[in-house]
Amino acid sequence: MPEEVAEKAVPGGGRICFRGDSRSPSEIFRRGFYPQRTPVVLKREKAPPIVFRDGRQEALPIESEHAVFYAKHGIERNRDRHNPGALFPMTGDIQADTAVCVTARFSAAALFPPRQTPGDDTPAQTWIYAMLVRCLFNTHERQVIDGLTAIHNEVEVRGDISKSFLQGGDGSTPPISTDNKIADQQFFVTYAEGKGLWPLYAHELATKLVDARDVICAIKCVRSWSGPSWRDGATYHLVGDPVKNESCRVEQHFKELAFNFVVSEPTMGRTPERDSGFHRSEASGL
Repeated sequence: MPEEVAEKAVPGGGRICFRGDSRSPSEIFRRGFYPQRTPVVLKREKAPPIVFRDGRQEALPIESEHAVFYAKHGIERNRDRHNPGALFPMTGDIQADTAVCVTARFSAAALFPPRQTPGDDTPAQTWIYAMLVRCLFNTHERQVIDGLTAIHNEVEVRGDISKSFLQGGDGSTPPISTDNKIADQQFFVTYAEGKGLWPLYAHELATKLVDARDVICAIKCVRSWSGPSWRDGATYHLVGDPVKNESCRVEQHFKELAFNFVVSEPTMGRTPERDSGFHRSEASGL
């Protein structure tokens, strides 16, 4: 179910974040960032709440002989006799039109706006904006908790399955064949990577709005997609020098930190993708 979530003031006055956006600096430096469904408002207090949307349930394929283990743990199953599955939730995400989504990872910002399908018209060129975000909802933290909770529940069932395999059954459940045990382990890995942990590499954060005066600078970025969707990642090329927002009113030390970081970024890079895990080892620090 959709859930209204509260942003919190960032200790220390704010946090440097990044956002990929195809709109030009001339527009963003004048307008700032606002959610799609929110008209431009002058005060944060008047902005509608951020909404977090739970992920839909997905069927994790299981062997029919394992169904009794999932039933013991109260985990629902689908009704497909030919393709039995245990129902686990995908990790949820922010409802996009209720918030401005940003990231702590520069390389992740290059993914946006994202490519959804091979034939869509997502522009190769985007801008990466550096900004000071003063209030945040930690989307990444919520996604970690939800994803690991679902995985924990599955691991508990798997522990019972393994115990039955080692002990040859406990009187109420059948012993598990080696082939089926290996097959289920692969199903679980697929679920964990594709459904439970899929959004974590982006380190996404959400805020109600970003005032134009809190946008520090922008740099042009040209992407080359690695596959049919944004989940496959992209290589990117930073073009030219960063453009400063002359109307920025962020404290000087924040401005210097953000601008110097963008200047020091390598001109060629690669975004994270699902298969690179929480952190890609060669990625830059922020």
